[in-house]
Amino acid sequence: MTVLRYFLRDRRKSAFWWALGFFALAAFTCAFYPSIKGQQDLDQVVKDLPPAVQAMFGFESGISLSSAPGYLQARMFASLYPILLLVLAIGTGAGAIGGNEEDGGLELLLSNPISRLRVQAEQFSGLAVVVFVQGLLFCAFLLPLAAAFGALDGVSIAGLVAAAAGGVTLALLHGSLAFAVGSWTGRRSIAIGVSSAVAAAGYLAQGLLAATDVPGAIRDLTPWYWLLHENLLARGPNLSSWLPALVASFLVAAASTPRFLSRDLR
Repeated sequence: MTVLRYFLRDRRKSAFWWALGFFALAAFTCAFYPSIKGQQDLDQVVKDLPPAVQAMFGFESGISLSSAPGYLQARMFASLYPILLLVLAIGTGAGAIGGNEEDGGLELLLSNPISRLRVQAEQFSGLAVVVFVQGLLFCAFLLPLAAAFGALDGVSIAGLVAAAAGGVTLALLHGSLAFAVGSWTGRRSIAIGVSSAVAAAGYLAQGLLAATDVPGAIRDLTPWYWLLHENLLARGPNLSSWLPALVASFLVAAASTPRFLSRDLR
């Protein structure tokens, strides 16, 4: 696990700042909740929004925006939380194989008696650890803060953990895409560009498809739909919110392995 250890060691300082950012997100979001709690006028504003916008922010009929589940979903789990995780995952995934190759470190690493397959497997494991640890820390920050500000009323704790896991696996999927593109091309910039474009397109597509009469099987193909189609905070956990993205993450990363094993380094 030498490669994994060095991969994580190089990211210790940035991990602290990311954790601080997630703490700030949880603290400010929870602290603002008492000021809108019970304000039913917000629900009328939501009803007047286009269906596509409602879908993109995770609004669900019957769940008030001024309630804890509705507020946390719209303010955090359908917006800032997954976006922050996406930035972290895409940057980490692109900086693995692709970033190391651009910096010249990959060639030096492979001059040691270590296989390309091991390097790729351990760096992907490092990506997964980085994203999962930040998601775990976010839950550890959020639970006591939300309880202190009364933002757990009507919230299923198991559903909250599932929603956090959904954000983690969604981010890991796009981070895996950045990792795969970096492994395929050896370029960090291309990996960031492709995965960011896919993430943005998927987010827009989720909102547009939810507002149309397309068959449910088509909507189910959108990774953002897996996370946003149901308010897990109120409804409780659902495997479909995180399991498909987790499986897809490993498949996407593995798809780049034959190319990485056979191509010349740049």
